[in-house]
Amino acid sequence: MQQASLLLNAGWLQYLGKNPGGKISYLSPIPGEKNAWYVWFVNQGGVYEIALLDWQIQKNNEISSFILKYYPYPEEALFESFSCAEQVVRLSAYFDNSLIKHSEHEKSCACSQHHGRHCGSPMQKGIPRLQARADIHPALFGIGKIRLTLRQGRLLQLSADSQDRLMQCSVTGIFVCQGNGPVQIVAPGEVDRDVPGWQLTWTFLEVFRKEVLANSGYDPRKCLRTTACGQVFYQEEGREIWGREDPSVTQITHTFYY
Repeated sequence: MQQASLLLNAGWLQYLGKNPGGKISYLSPIPGEKNAWYVWFVNQGGVYEIALLDWQIQKNNEISSFILKYYPYPEEALFESFSCAEQVVRLSAYFDNSLIKHSEHEKSCACSQHHGRHCGSPMQKGIPRLQARADIHPALFGIGKIRLTLRQGRLLQLSADSQDRLMQCSVTGIFVCQGNGPVQIVAPGEVDRDVPGWQLTWTFLEVFRKEVLANSGYDPRKCLRTTACGQVFYQEEGREIWGREDPSVTQITHTFYY
């Protein structure tokens, strides 16, 4: 993981220092976690999280996989696409909606929590509170995966995986308790989550590739996109979420070769 860590940390700092007009507004390493960051884009409603999932060595290549999450702002249209559980958690006290503090010192400080570049309207943090991260189920807010393949410090491949639609159905339905008793908000068998996973993943990938990696001297020599039948996921009370192949959704993998 050492090679990917060096590439990312150096890439973030170089990019923020040399591209005052870029598409990333703020970047914050996640306190207490290695190789995990929050990323705020210019003109993007929510906040991305990229965090190391696992890594391995294959044929002298270091392959590092990162989980990509997206925390929508309640005001953006995409918010309604997320599951009831995600919406409830996002609206709860688990999230910090205070404004990002921005100062001349923070713009250039390599160790500040938020590295900023734009001095426009104040932005909400819109991220989990540090103490609450461990209480949020790791499956919530996931949208895709990013993989980096390196050899001797040199980037060989950048790839992303997701589905055009990340659909999740509730087998037994979803109820909420109100004053007059339980109220059904999702009927049995209905869709509870329908997030445009690939759209969100591709937005992140393109900014990361065109601005962060390109700023470090990496330009791909070719790319390859493959598609396959995707899965619709199902959730039933008392059981783990499971998936079943469904031709209505498409699994997409896009790889850049360097």
